[in-house]
Amino acid sequence: MKKIYIITLLLVAAMVTQAQQPVVTFDYSTACVGAEITATIEIPEYSIPSTAVRDNQQNGVMFDIVGEEGAVIKGFLLEVDQNDTEIEIYYRTGSYAGFENSNAGWTLLGTGTGIASGVGVNAGVELDLPILPGQTLGFYITTTNAGTDFIGYASGTAVGTELASNLFLTINSGVGKSYPFGTTYTPRNFVGTVLYEPVPTDIVWSDNASTGITATYTASTSMGVVARMVYGGSNFMGSGILHVNEYDVTATATPAVLGWDESSTLSSSVTQVTGLGTTFQAGNRQNGAMFDITASTALQITGFDVFPEGFPVTANVEVLYKTGTFVGSEANSGVWTTIGSAAALETDKPVHVALTSPLAMAPGQTMGIYVRRSDGYVYYSNATAVGDVFASDANLTIKVGKGVEGSFGSTYNNRMMNTIVHYEVENPAGLNYTWAPEGGTAGSAVVTPNADVTYTVTVTDGGCEGMADVAVSMAMGVEDALAESITVYPNPATDNLIIKAEQPLQVQYIMLLDMSGKAVYEYVPTGSFSTTTIPVNQLAEGMYLLQMNVNGVITNHKVVVR
Repeated sequence: MKKIYIITLLLVAAMVTQAQQPVVTFDYSTACVGAEITATIEIPEYSIPSTAVRDNQQNGVMFDIVGEEGAVIKGFLLEVDQNDTEIEIYYRTGSYAGFENSNAGWTLLGTGTGIASGVGVNAGVELDLPILPGQTLGFYITTTNAGTDFIGYASGTAVGTELASNLFLTINSGVGKSYPFGTTYTPRNFVGTVLYEPVPTDIVWSDNASTGITATYTASTSMGVVARMVYGGSNFMGSGILHVNEYDVTATATPAVLGWDESSTLSSSVTQVTGLGTTFQAGNRQNGAMFDITASTALQITGFDVFPEGFPVTANVEVLYKTGTFVGSEANSGVWTTIGSAAALETDKPVHVALTSPLAMAPGQTMGIYVRRSDGYVYYSNATAVGDVFASDANLTIKVGKGVEGSFGSTYNNRMMNTIVHYEVENPAGLNYTWAPEGGTAGSAVVTPNADVTYTVTVTDGGCEGMADVAVSMAMGVEDALAESITVYPNPATDNLIIKAEQPLQVQYIMLLDMSGKAVYEYVPTGSFSTTTIPVNQLAEGMYLLQMNVNGVITNHKVVVR
């Protein structure tokens, strides 16, 4: 998943101006709470074209690139004459000069195949080659079909002449070459474009001590990540949003205390805690912003992340709402209600404002939100049109709104608050349930344990999980509960004993034992029964012990025979 680090790019005249944006990638598209997340800044790809204009061609060209500031060379765009051309790219540390006629000292970076003809054609070799400040790298770019496949270049005036330069790279004139490492034509100028990425320095991450291109976070809640860096002599700020899911699970048993062969219904309840973000690209600012949110399912809003500007160094932020769209109520303070505020918040990074109590939304309901700062500015971004969908998920939609000056002051159309809307959903659709030890796969399960058992429900969704335990116990000991559910009569008995159970029993054996412990009668039933008869008319008068094994539970009853 890519999270965008968007910045305003201001470059000095020496650098080729390009409206490109750094990005940050996370190693999870949506993280589970507690996961270790690595955020990586990815600087956008820039380009520096040679100023030479084509007037010649050959299989290949050798030339030098000199590093001015740290950069990573990513590839080349060329003028290719024939379709289905194969192109090799070699490099060496130091100048190409003196190494024109042999592959000794050269490293093949890769081969592009099936390259189409045209101007500004990618050579088909993706590179990741660092070049340090002051370092010279020699390059040899060539087709592999000698004499027939050509790339365009220009006749030069002198080897080493500067063809193009900016804050990061300088391209110098070189020589033409037939393939491979063949005849030299001098001087010749590279015609094409060098693709590269600047190497940022002075990196500072929000809420993280890392100073490198990556930072590790422990996912605790949906959050915005801000990084500051320097390259090309300018300061840059970028940000990304990591969406985090947490599942809070509770489980109940009804009833929780059972008699023998009674059943309990196990039920689970799941609260998904998550958030939906817009962007933290900044780009504009004002005292506050209004925007609409619309629920697709029943949910509760619990808070908002905001991005206060750094002056003054702390921020006081208030969140207000109204039922229905904010449009038409921009100046009507009487229809707005405060639902949360925070004082002395940190600035220049995303911070959280919790609501005083959750704001419930019904499916299809729209509410207007107004976030304002009393002592400075909050960041927002220029957007398309008021009411356009800016961000959405299965539960919530955030729409483009307006910037607001002061308190209910002048408004500025087509602005999107830099925010994360934190919310909770009860029992969202699409969850997977597993009950153990029973193995049920629904949100509830019916169990008949006939023993004290603790059940665990595990709820999973997209790799995230939540768990809860619930205990079911017997009203008395298992043996006592079983004995309580069985009636033996008549007692005393003369001809037959009748055994009657409240529920059908799966009995392994029935025995009558005399007072010495000797078995005088044994019966192994087939299948389950609720009532059975034991003959006793052949037994001597006296006291006996009726013993039954019911699913491994032994129950004993004293009986008298007359």
